[in-house]
Amino acid sequence: MPTKSDNQKSNHTTLEQHNQKMAAMVSDVEATKLLSAKQAKSDKRVLDMQPSIERANLMAGNVLSLTAFRSERNLILYPFCTVSDKKVIEPIKYRSPDGSRWLDIIPSQEHGMVNIWDFDVLRWALSKAGEIAWMAECDFPDFVDFTCYELLKGLGKNTHSGSNQEWFKTSMLRLASTFYNGNILSSKGKGDAFTLMTFEYVPDRCNNMTKIRMHFSHAIKNSIRFNNTMLEVPASYHQKSGIKKRLLELVKVRMGKSKIWDISLLELQAICPHTGSLTSFKTQVKKYTSNNSTNPLPWISNFSFMTCGRGEKITFERRG
Repeated sequence: MPTKSDNQKSNHTTLEQHNQKMAAMVSDVEATKLLSAKQAKSDKRVLDMQPSIERANLMAGNVLSLTAFRSERNLILYPFCTVSDKKVIEPIKYRSPDGSRWLDIIPSQEHGMVNIWDFDVLRWALSKAGEIAWMAECDFPDFVDFTCYELLKGLGKNTHSGSNQEWFKTSMLRLASTFYNGNILSSKGKGDAFTLMTFEYVPDRCNNMTKIRMHFSHAIKNSIRFNNTMLEVPASYHQKSGIKKRLLELVKVRMGKSKIWDISLLELQAICPHTGSLTSFKTQVKKYTSNNSTNPLPWISNFSFMTCGRGEKITFERRG
């Protein structure tokens, strides 16, 4: 039979449980209020931007001469495309060394994964959108309008070549069908699932894409509008090596104004991304930074072993 002491302990435990439950409820309410306040603030910022965005959208079809070739910062710093010139249908999974940043790149089985040459199409469109925002002193537009002729000319390609028109068509399909899942373009580490863009077009008699409207994903637009993440990148349109083309933009941005930049060789391979062996990747990097290379990269490279068995690191240093 329970004693008076047992009943007191039971009542005390029940009271503690009740207090803990109430504290948890209060905490949940406060957290909900905080999230609601942040969302309201974000919504207000978007609302305040609306007239400026609408003004930018009205200029989306203007034919412009670009003053610079630009891209969104995170699209440069992380592996959003393959550097292979072959059709890639296997997903690529990237995880940062500390585990805080992650990205899964999931290709279309029909069209394959978007590659670094396809990304020239997206960079050109982003550059045009950035030019509109800069010229009109307005916000980044939701979309841009252009023709196949305008884009091919902007990328220094033969505008009358049937193979270039076909390349443009397949590039657009890969850009629109490669799917991403990760937290690279989101705030506070929240995960997002998205494609980088969608598009609509007017076909000609041969079903080639003539007039195109490219809509940028919310992830890209929000990153550019709220964080000012547009950066100038080298216009390496005619670079045939995917690794060399990737290093041209990545090292330039990561190095900034510094004279040197070093990174784990394994991490560099992951963010390129190169899916072959580490030895093969190292060989290619050494080839493109060597003084004996034809048209070498604007940096020399040195390799050294890190402490505690953490593998090799590579140091890039400006020439001269």
